[in-house]
Amino acid sequence: MLRQIVIDTDAGWDDWLALLFLMKCPEIEILGVTVTGVGEAHLTPGMTNMQRLLVFGGQSANVYPGAQKPLLYSNVFPASFRATIDSFWGVSIPPPPGRTGTSTISTTSAVDFLYQTFAAAAARGKPVDMLCIGGFTNLATLLAERPLPEFQAGIGTIYAMAGAVGVPGNVYDPGDATWGYYDNTKAEWNVFVDAKAAEIALRAGLRIVLVPLDATNHVPVTTAYVNAYGSAAGSDVYAGFVYTLLQLQAGETNFFDPLAAAVLRTQSAKDLVTTAPFRLEVSTGFDEEDNTTGALTPTADPAFPEVVVCTSANATTFEGLFSSATLPRQG
Repeated sequence: MLRQIVIDTDAGWDDWLALLFLMKCPEIEILGVTVTGVGEAHLTPGMTNMQRLLVFGGQSANVYPGAQKPLLYSNVFPASFRATIDSFWGVSIPPPPGRTGTSTISTTSAVDFLYQTFAAAAARGKPVDMLCIGGFTNLATLLAERPLPEFQAGIGTIYAMAGAVGVPGNVYDPGDATWGYYDNTKAEWNVFVDAKAAEIALRAGLRIVLVPLDATNHVPVTTAYVNAYGSAAGSDVYAGFVYTLLQLQAGETNFFDPLAAAVLRTQSAKDLVTTAPFRLEVSTGFDEEDNTTGALTPTADPAFPEVVVCTSANATTFEGLFSSATLPRQG
């Protein structure tokens, strides 16, 4: 039986790769993709890009519109970066190499889709897992608007790329004027853009596996890996498209969301990630002289439910998983 999941995304570069990875996992069935306009992409272009990827991958899952503003404050990615993401980095998505997907952009809201999906899963007694790779605004809105007992049994495990627990954040970059406009050294972007939403999600008592910078820092997008991937891709359309996207950030960043997708697929396999239980407090205050909004602080306070935190990751294992799923089979 296929393992059913939903994906909540801000439709960024690493989100595209996470989706391209999961669409090649034969045991995974994507029921739907909810998009938030709070993160890397604005809502409308973000939905369009994800829907086009689903069509490319032969998927029938639809795309559902989510939040356009955070629950608290107005923290946003740099405008120039968002414009690049909105444009799909200027890359053209090729025609589908196989069956053309039937995915469309639905008029049903992300919150309604998530509620209906989890409630139906609860009624069937078969929980649906969630990949949360664009902040927590859509999930937190669901938790705020609908009684949790009505659908909690239908939520399996939530795998979320978010936060920095024992390492510095990635919001502030003193060496880049584009990224250095928030003087916050503690937070990771997916929490920073909506710290209140992260607080709601992490205090709800749900089964959450957090894939923070502590783990993603161990899986860089190295030029050596990208070059090797390109050589193995050959003339394969799917892998060639993945290679094109990988080249955009070779040597520049980490596999943030693709690692979270791999953790979901393997259900936190020990050869992929090291995990530990944590209770985490989310900083939701704002102080211009000491900006720690979105910081995650371990606490012993039992009022904060335990979540599983990936504290490190094995790059070789991840690269093997990503390559074996998306590259053409040999022989």
